[in-house]
Amino acid sequence: MELKIILNETKINTLWEFASFENRCSNLEKNTVFVIQAGCADSEKMKEELVRTDEKLTGEEKGKGGYLRVNGLDMYLGEKERSLYEKTLKDYEEYKRGVADKETRRCFWEKHRLFSFQNGIWESAWEESFDAVVDEYQAVRGNGAGVGNFVILLCKWISEYFPQLFKQTKAFSRFPRFVYVGNIRIKEYLFFKLLVYCGCDVFAIEPGVLLRDEIKKMTPYAQINCFNSPLEGKIPPYDPCRYNTYPAEKRPVQKLSEVPFQTPAEKKQRERHPVLREQRAEKNSMNSEKGRELSYEELAGIAGSVVMITVYDQNRKAFATGSGVLIREDGYILTNFHVVKEGAFFSVRLEEEDTPKLTRELVKYHPENDLALLKIEPVARRPVPVHRGEELVRGQKVVAIGSPLGLFNTVSDGIIAGFRSINQIPMIQFTAPISHGSSGGALLNLKGELIGIVTAGFQDGQNLNLAVDCDTIRGFLGGFL
Repeated sequence: MELKIILNETKINTLWEFASFENRCSNLEKNTVFVIQAGCADSEKMKEELVRTDEKLTGEEKGKGGYLRVNGLDMYLGEKERSLYEKTLKDYEEYKRGVADKETRRCFWEKHRLFSFQNGIWESAWEESFDAVVDEYQAVRGNGAGVGNFVILLCKWISEYFPQLFKQTKAFSRFPRFVYVGNIRIKEYLFFKLLVYCGCDVFAIEPGVLLRDEIKKMTPYAQINCFNSPLEGKIPPYDPCRYNTYPAEKRPVQKLSEVPFQTPAEKKQRERHPVLREQRAEKNSMNSEKGRELSYEELAGIAGSVVMITVYDQNRKAFATGSGVLIREDGYILTNFHVVKEGAFFSVRLEEEDTPKLTRELVKYHPENDLALLKIEPVARRPVPVHRGEELVRGQKVVAIGSPLGLFNTVSDGIIAGFRSINQIPMIQFTAPISHGSSGGALLNLKGELIGIVTAGFQDGQNLNLAVDCDTIRGFLGGFL
């Protein structure tokens, strides 16, 4: 006997239809919905619909779980967590090199129990599904380190999200629903597919209007809804406690994954000072609301919120430098992943301060988008607001601030020379001069807003430089903005 998934028998056109769909199971046959939506018809209405869906599905569960929404999957792996999953990966590779039958699979999962269903049929289904999505990733990407990294991330996501979704694991009477908002790449898509294999209904929203080619090739498995307008602006976080569906003494503690990229310290500060946070957000967007272009002298003053990062190895030897941008005054620094990826710890130097701040807190990173987030102690500096206004255009004037060749906070100006797609990541090509050490620095418009994070330059050309664009930055930062 096995759980049979009947996929997308019911066409779902909107998120609200998804929320209203009855997900029943009869005779081990489950009619499961898997929808991928690119863009939306109206950003504000879409965000309102997200909140309505949260309220409806959280309320229906009445404390039994089975519904979760995340704004981006958690990519951060702490040192202990990575070490644990690397051991799982090593044993998994040995298991796959042998005879991958039910008995050897059972032995492997008995040793590495990421999640357990009390129902034997369900348990077998999800273990087989794990193999299936890993094999599919390998078929698309080929052999190499990327497959291992995907297995490690898959282990993390199972450990983090499955317990929040599959609250009832003994009888086939309650299946969960999962809503996702964020960039959809092959890794995210295959995790959704794993959930679907286990009977979970999935509605995934790609904020942009274009799906990646690799996803399009795999989309017959999912129902695709496409719109001409992107989903813009801050996505409301999922907060199950706000719907008062739990008695006060049994109200669950909100986990990190429920408010993407939120640290415990940030959570406490947010709970204690909600009004202050709103005032701070309003202050940070002041220039954008006024629409005033700043003088170059005023733009150069923003250098006080751009930092120089020195990267150290385990032996406390400095081996690289880069730049970073303060995005919140409680100490969050945005930079490039390639700047910090091999570091054991980092020193962060701010203008007009003699003593650098040391940190090991790599809060979050995204290798494909080349973005990372460091955390230092709170600083009395005004953070740089991320651009949310009018569309960027070629020929637009820009200013770059960074520390090229260790020359702290050098300011240069230029224009947007074009827009490129590098490895399917949107990039801004600009002419303001940069050099080694500028990576992670700020690319600003004339209103003093962050429109890009400086990431690379073409060695064979002059002033042919690239920055990760603000849309990708906003998607990466999620709930931090």
